[in-house]
Amino acid sequence: MPDKPSEYGFVAYIDEAGDPGLRRVRPIDKVGGTEWFTLGCVVVSAENEKNVVEWTRQIREDASAIQGPELHFRKQGPSKSKAIVKSLIKRDLRCFCVASNKKNMRGHRNPNAEKIPSQEWFYCWMTRILLERVTDFCAHRSIKDGRNPKVKIMMSQRGGLRYSQMRAYLKYYQNQVWSGTTVLTHRNVAPQCIDWDLVEDHPSRSIAGLQLADVVASSFYRAANTLGPNKWDTTYAELLKDRLWGKKTYADEGIVLQPMPHIARHYLSDDQKKIFQYYGYRL
Repeated sequence: MPDKPSEYGFVAYIDEAGDPGLRRVRPIDKVGGTEWFTLGCVVVSAENEKNVVEWTRQIREDASAIQGPELHFRKQGPSKSKAIVKSLIKRDLRCFCVASNKKNMRGHRNPNAEKIPSQEWFYCWMTRILLERVTDFCAHRSIKDGRNPKVKIMMSQRGGLRYSQMRAYLKYYQNQVWSGTTVLTHRNVAPQCIDWDLVEDHPSRSIAGLQLADVVASSFYRAANTLGPNKWDTTYAELLKDRLWGKKTYADEGIVLQPMPHIARHYLSDDQKKIFQYYGYRL
């Protein structure tokens, strides 16, 4: 729970697929980290937070995916995976994803990002990119709906990352935004949406919303990753279109490709490009 009571207007659930390792990256290295790393996010209004458990139960029933204690999208076959996504998009939520092809990041260091104490600066960096889009949506929606712009951020726990450092990173970054001292100015997290006391981490099995975020992260992972072990398939990511956020376009809004398109076009195969082209990227 947060260290102090605080009101919020939105809840953002964040989960991942692949791994953020950069020292060795497949297929450059025979043994190494995954070629792709995706962060998926599902955003609901604060009043719908109480409904997420029931939504997840209904999604599992709709897909006959009731084995085990949790919705585990990555373990489902094609028919159940499709049914899960079709049921998810009926819910009152918004989806976001950041997908990074790490081949050009192999062995990369970011001195500016490394100044912030963290065991995994790349994971924090990807989270920042995701939250830039999430808070943009929440800031606009809060004005439209007259609601509190603050977002409670629920992150899925993963080994090797201390979430106290993630909170410290967000606080440091928020202060940079307020003071106008960020290194990159193309986009920034909307600082009025972030309260560092509203950043929580939990095992995904214990929070239904994190299991829905896993559906988003894994759908785009399957759509981009052609190496396996899961079969490459763009179906599930394409089905998310009705719930993916976008103002004028989905590209660089609800779905973010890293590296940037003018670089990515040289690294991606034709199959890997398809899902991003579907959402408006020119590759």
